[in-house]
Amino acid sequence: LMLPPLAAVRQHQALVAPAGTYVSRRFALVNDGEHLYVAQGRVLGLDMQTASIELFRYEIDPYPI
Repeated sequence: LMLPPLAAVRQHQALVAPAGTYVSRRFALVNDGEHLYVAQGRVLGLDMQTASIELFRYEIDPYPI
């Protein structure tokens, strides 16, 4: 689940993902909306972690590998 930035809470986009997803600082992001979008993301920080989910802030990596 992709969350938009919120001025009062966080200035970057965030992802809610199943627990165990946050393994590497870089990841592939695929969005198949109206147009297919593929990018490399870079994790900025892990905001919340429970037994079921993880919430982490990310940005699109300006220097993809």
